[in-house]
Amino acid sequence: MERETVREWIGRLGTYEGPVGERVRSAAEWFRANKTEPVPDEIIQGDLDRIAAIFGP
Repeated sequence: MERETVREWIGRLGTYEGPVGERVRSAAEWFRANKTEPVPDEIIQGDLDRIAAIFGP
């Protein structure tokens, strides 16, 4: 999946309460702040970590 598609999806998730809300906001901020091209491996790992955190416990 294209990184831009993921960035748009996370940005449109809206607001959630509780710990999930904080993880969604963190991911959205991460994707807004990290727009460099080409994307270094450490940024890609950060992408995956934040996406996983949204769905994790």
